[in-house]
Amino acid sequence: MKTDKKEFRREAIKQRDSLSAMERKEKSSLVIKRLMTLKEFRDAAYVMSFISFGSEVETNALIQYCLDEGKQIAVPKVIKADNEGKRLIAVRIGSMETGFKAGSYGIPEPTETEGRIVQPEDLEFVVVPGVAFDTKRFRLGYGGGFYDRFLGGTRKSCMKAAVAYECQVYAEIPLEAHDLQMDCVITESNIY
Repeated sequence: MKTDKKEFRREAIKQRDSLSAMERKEKSSLVIKRLMTLKEFRDAAYVMSFISFGSEVETNALIQYCLDEGKQIAVPKVIKADNEGKRLIAVRIGSMETGFKAGSYGIPEPTETEGRIVQPEDLEFVVVPGVAFDTKRFRLGYGGGFYDRFLGGTRKSCMKAAVAYECQVYAEIPLEAHDLQMDCVITESNIY
């Protein structure tokens, strides 16, 4: 597929942004309920989930559920790495109430990391964002490669579950060799 990734990304975000706030809220609720039915999620003691931003599937209820159920929950934070530029780390949180500020991309991130950094290989279930997905479960992210690099460090048994609206799933998306395949993509109407 020769479609330019930037252009495809722009169109996919435009499509997602076209959903009304009410549609996003209703569809997000259905997506999260579907995710919670997965045995891999129910069995996972250590979960990582992104904090939703903009028109993404809303994840705050999922994060709060994990906290309420006693699951260890981590959220992403982008940090400056020595010679690598920026990279994604997982930070364990104990509450959704305090300790967040907008990170380098405007996305809420935990402010406190001391003693809270979680190694990728310790995670059992990761909830992954994305701009677009295909029916074979490949993901088109925002273009920074943060999740592709981070997920490469998780163990094979770690479930990588992307959440999206059905309008974000395409028959085909532009891919490169480093793009990772998710274990599943969960929408309001399907689990791929």
